[in-house]
Amino acid sequence: MNYLSKLSRLILLLVLIGSVANCHSTVPIPPGSGALPTSGRSVQASLGSLSIRVTLPRHAQALTSNTQSLQILLRNTSLLGSDIIQTANGSGAQTLVVSALPPGSGYTLYAGAYSGPNATGTLMSWGQLPLTITSGTNNVSLGLSVRVASGSGADSLTGGPAGSATQVGSTQWVQTTIADFTPGTTSNTELFVPGMYNYLGSLGASGNGNGQFNSEINAIAFNRSGNMYVSDRYNHRVQVFDTNFNFLRGWGNGTTWTGPAPAPVASDGNSYFNNSCGLGIDAQGNVYVADINNARVQKFDANGNFLMGWGNGTTWTGAAPTPTSGTANGYFLQPTHVLVDADNDVWVEEWGNHRIQKFSPNGAFLMGIGSGTSWTAGTAAPAVASGSAALAFWNPGNIAFDQQGNLYVADNKNSRVQKISPTGAFVAQWGSVGSADGQFPHNAWGLGIDPLGRVWVGTANTDNVVQIFTPSGQYLARVTGPTANQLLGTETVVANASGTMYVSDSNNSGVISKFQGASPTDANGGVRLAGYRSPGPCNFVTSGTYVSPVLDAQSTVAWGSIYWAVSNLPTGTGVAVGVATSSDAVNWGATLSVAASSVAGNNVASLSATSFNSRFLRYQLTLTSTVAATTSEVQEVGVIY
Repeated sequence: MNYLSKLSRLILLLVLIGSVANCHSTVPIPPGSGALPTSGRSVQASLGSLSIRVTLPRHAQALTSNTQSLQILLRNTSLLGSDIIQTANGSGAQTLVVSALPPGSGYTLYAGAYSGPNATGTLMSWGQLPLTITSGTNNVSLGLSVRVASGSGADSLTGGPAGSATQVGSTQWVQTTIADFTPGTTSNTELFVPGMYNYLGSLGASGNGNGQFNSEINAIAFNRSGNMYVSDRYNHRVQVFDTNFNFLRGWGNGTTWTGPAPAPVASDGNSYFNNSCGLGIDAQGNVYVADINNARVQKFDANGNFLMGWGNGTTWTGAAPTPTSGTANGYFLQPTHVLVDADNDVWVEEWGNHRIQKFSPNGAFLMGIGSGTSWTAGTAAPAVASGSAALAFWNPGNIAFDQQGNLYVADNKNSRVQKISPTGAFVAQWGSVGSADGQFPHNAWGLGIDPLGRVWVGTANTDNVVQIFTPSGQYLARVTGPTANQLLGTETVVANASGTMYVSDSNNSGVISKFQGASPTDANGGVRLAGYRSPGPCNFVTSGTYVSPVLDAQSTVAWGSIYWAVSNLPTGTGVAVGVATSSDAVNWGATLSVAASSVAGNNVASLSATSFNSRFLRYQLTLTSTVAATTSEVQEVGVIY
């Protein structure tokens, strides 16, 4: 009985690869019973295939340590012989791909954990959820409730557990990945995975050969294949590398190459650069390069072949005009950074004109931001001026977009970050001159956004610190390099598809530093206090909270229990848990304490009080620490109802 009570906190988590969100689950029905629920989630499958990430939550693994394999079954009872089965050995996260899926309703996705390899032995736990397959990009996460077999070797996922199967608990909802936790609200806390922010090493060296850089690496970008494009400013060229940093090709000097690099030459013809700076890549793989001293932008295909250029108030595909700087729309003065948005429009930041211009992929002016205002095509650009008002800049630095299309600008000599809407409206700002957490001792310059939406900001000149903030500017953490020179004068910060962060600087002899980031689907996601530093010692805040997204039971229910796993609980730290309920998700009752403290490991609290009968629920974690160098850590939270 004790074994089953422990397993009542066990679920299988299935993540359909893509943008992930939580969802409500249903009570399982054995695959062999022939009875399927009438309602289900609509799941999008690109080109008739579906990538499914199956995870046995790590704290559940400790309870069922003999799990040897995971199996998924996709079944449509209205299609004869439609069963699609995939099996993976191991209890860790596995990605399984099912294909040849005709769109339609009636599919049910099952998952099971077995005690033997290749789905043999005992079916230890299983769950299901009905699906409707459509076309497009995958975008849901499924938390399934579970049944546990009593140990019969005859049980199978395809035939259904035998009569000895026991229903454990009720419907369950769980958070294990950062994506699960992300819809919640942090206050002086941050979402993390173990090892996040750790220094991973460096790439490159000083020089002008392939794989070498001349001091200032002004921009880094990744294409959809994961290849890295690097703007090598003082070598007047672009270099391209594969995912293992093997040199693929370079261009500049009016040519392209895959063999030995030619001696760098600065000039103003097409495919030449005079200090190559910002670099952006569009959805088709075309590359846009800010040619700072030629006051122009050049557009190339993925192999470095010149396509067109613009500046001087004009565009061209033939011979390049003589470079001319200016302040009117379509002119540049020291264009420094380039960014391509989700619509393939090209944003160009100008250091000398204290502004940002937006263009179509073919160089047509669309919008400008600066001098305290924004304007669109057909309106003359305002007089150029630096300033500290909203939408004014003082020699702006790097720029980046979040997933909602908001623009973040490192407002260099104003020592701040400005957040601007996709339409050019001011949203927020943060930062000031100083050395405290959240301040910039010198100019804010290098800036990038990681896959979790956090904003990384470094400073120019003599500082070797990169600070990390929430999208609203709440300080979270800081990283430095292993030596005093690394990250000295941060130029650019960019993430690859897996979340690894690449940071270049202007004073470290051509080196790119790498730091461990976090993938939204990492199953070891959790919550800790803000104030992490790499390397340490850390400087955690004394108290912070995390409030979960709203859990909708679809109807009024008697909430059963909440469980949470405390993976780290140093002396002087604590975790308290409270719960609030609502009948309409608008008017909430007070947050009532269900646990004033926690122990290291698994914790559970009953929610059987009458006050916890409702349709909607959210919980609050309160983390505390009396020691600045330590924090408690919570990984995996679930609710049973």
